[in-house]
Amino acid sequence: MKIVQIVTRSDNIGGAQVHLRDLSLELLNRGHSVQVLVGGKGPFLLEMERCGIPVRSLKHLIRPVNPWRDVLAFLELRRLLRLLEPDLAATHTSKAGVIGRLAAWSLGIPAVYTAHGWSFIQEAGPIMKRVYALAEKFAGLLSAGVITVSEYDRSFCLKHRILPPEKVATVHNGIPDVPYIPSEQDTEIPWLIMVARLERPKNHIALLKALALLQHLEWEMNLVGDGPLRSDIEQAVSRLGLTGRVNLLGARGDVPDLLRKSQIFVLCSDMEGLPISILEAMRSGLPVIASDVGGVAEMVDHGVNGFLVRKGCVEELAGRLEVLVRGKELRRRMGAASRQKYEELFHLSGMVDGTLAVYHEVRENSAQ
Repeated sequence: MKIVQIVTRSDNIGGAQVHLRDLSLELLNRGHSVQVLVGGKGPFLLEMERCGIPVRSLKHLIRPVNPWRDVLAFLELRRLLRLLEPDLAATHTSKAGVIGRLAAWSLGIPAVYTAHGWSFIQEAGPIMKRVYALAEKFAGLLSAGVITVSEYDRSFCLKHRILPPEKVATVHNGIPDVPYIPSEQDTEIPWLIMVARLERPKNHIALLKALALLQHLEWEMNLVGDGPLRSDIEQAVSRLGLTGRVNLLGARGDVPDLLRKSQIFVLCSDMEGLPISILEAMRSGLPVIASDVGGVAEMVDHGVNGFLVRKGCVEELAGRLEVLVRGKELRRRMGAASRQKYEELFHLSGMVDGTLAVYHEVRENSAQ
């Protein structure tokens, strides 16, 4: 099958970008033709080139709403789709999802949208929430199919009548395996780790406040990621007396190694879809403490492979952290459960199989 993948941003490598990279590589390995179109130039464009994935930069596709640039992005995408003549256009993230589907529809090319969460609707004010929902409903009319990465997102879509049930399928995110060496996790002082962009929805400040309540225990925390809130987080580390115990490592290319050397994974976001970072932690055999938002409960079984906490609840987060910091045997047991659940439900091959099933169904239906 000849597939064009379209995503909005190249300036960061978030969950949607990691998903798209791994999916594209496996599609290529299975003999499909893949061309990725991405807005702008940045780390993700370089990552795709490094992996040998055919990629082109789109000059006018940008994240902020800009009517003039959005029209130019539509024309640019339409020209490229006409040139590439794909069997199917697969779009990712909200802006590329709307403009990409419109451009594909105008050329009679079936289009699939993968919704990596509906956060752009959930975090908006009442008026913009209605505007975004209407935009998604309109784009849904142009879609041959929509993939949600969690059952939570599918339920949200149906509850708000964004799309009819027959157009929406859930395909959980999946990631490729790496060598699993649980023995590296056996240390006296627990290493905690959070892998997330330093942006507001990730709520690093709540984590720091929780850690400030646990200064009587032995632990060390690594924050992996970069972003616009780095200065604010550095100031909070100092203000809360956590200097020397909380390390801001920035964006790293050795995340699997860092996870392998850690004992507890934390993600205290206010909003998520189905976070790749939690899957990476499960793959490494780590217990997970995470906010009960989005599809997180589909990965973390409370009390089995980790703990779910209410978003923004510092005291609850601190309590669960203390249990795992003190509980070496509990960490081992929960970590083993994480690894088992990853192997059973979240391996890359399962995600690619499910995605291809949607692609093939869409293509067959469009040919009728």
